Amino acid sequence: MIGYPGRGVYWAADTGTGNAHSIDLLPDGNVAVAASTGGYVRLYAASLGARATRHAQAPLAGAHGVHWDPRTRLLWALGSRELVALRVGGTPADPELSVARRVALPTRGGHDLAPVLTRPGRLWVTTASGVYQYATGEGAFVSYPLQSRISGPDVKSVGDDPKTGRVLVTRPERGHSCVWCTTTLILYRPDGTRTLLRGGMYKARWWSTARGG
Repeated sequence: MIGYPGRGVYWAADTGTGNAHSIDLLPDGNVAVAASTGGYVRLYAASLGARATRHAQAPLAGAHGVHWDPRTRLLWALGSRELVALRVGGTPADPELSVARRVALPTRGGHDLAPVLTRPGRLWVTTASGVYQYATGEGAFVSYPLQSRISGPDVKSVGDDPKTGRVLVTRPERGHSCVWCTTTLILYRPDGTRTLLRGGMYKARWWSTARGG
């Protein structure tokens, strides 16, 4: 994790061979990591220092996404078949994780997890075949505007601009040298694209300090 604009290293560690796939920063300074092939979510005690390796761990098959939700004060994590809410306990120096809620996904292959910034209390959830919104208060997957157009296979990331509501999606580009990447971002409401020439993007996020709480 690197600071902006100073670019100083806040925290870094070797997480092993589990394919660390997603990361998020908690209010106490600790760092959550989801590892897909490792099948775990870890909460590192990064508040102890820039190279701290002490951590709590919870199993989650195919862990791909992780997000700290200030509204529920839960650490949400996305696996291949379920969305899990983890309760953070212990102390910042010695954290603990326990499962507060498990939710079966509508379809398999969970991939991206992000807050719906224009609708606090909702999460974006993508799988191998669809894009969904989950309402944490209702405890259910719910419909959303333009769902029939936005939802589809192989979406690597999705998010909405908290100021305008515009939605950004990345999908792999056929023929790209990186099979997970694209040179073009797809935009909705209003429709449009943004292209990075001679490059490749896997995930994309709106630049915002909003956390979805």
